[in-house]
Amino acid sequence: LFFCHCLRPERRPYGLPPVGGVEVRMRKVHSLPEKPVRGIWQMVDGYRLVFLASLICLGLAVAGETGGMLLLRTFIDRVVAGGDLGNSLILIAGAFLLIAILRGVFSFASGTWSAFASERVIRDIRDRLFDHLQRLTFRYHDKMKTGELIQRATSDVDTIRKFYSEQLRGLVRIAFLFSINFGAIAFINWRLALYSIALVPVMIWISIIFFGK
Repeated sequence: LFFCHCLRPERRPYGLPPVGGVEVRMRKVHSLPEKPVRGIWQMVDGYRLVFLASLICLGLAVAGETGGMLLLRTFIDRVVAGGDLGNSLILIAGAFLLIAILRGVFSFASGTWSAFASERVIRDIRDRLFDHLQRLTFRYHDKMKTGELIQRATSDVDTIRKFYSEQLRGLVRIAFLFSINFGAIAFINWRLALYSIALVPVMIWISIIFFGK
């Protein structure tokens, strides 16, 4: 994401006027800070509610997965082991169907809103990038390699798009999976829940050492 720091509007040389309607959209995005996390947050300015709705739907879909597993536990205890083939079987079957439908709806909404917001963010970044490139001096374009500019305008921008549409959702999904499943296990047996996360601090410590080098 470091290349986006060069797209700050205040770095426009010679005080040139805005080009077409690009400047209208760029005014909505403040200059990016030096910290990457704050930069990620500021680049979604104008689409934060859509991203938030997408992540909420993602959390509800993950909760549906956990609810399905708890419902399977009830099915085994009451129907398979208990032999209750009456009302319990019908209710559990209906609950399974309802959870499957809700999971599908929430997953679809999460993916759709995430794709919508990420495409709009990338559109704004491309507008700022091309506006910046158009206002650079002839000497800069004479010295800069064409392949380098093409890579910045295509490959690097597409990497940011994938981060917002796929990788960010994956990170949030992992966080939801851990917290919701841990809560479900703790509700059933808190000792088993503690045993299940005994190695998590060790894994975090190893990850910090590995990625810090």
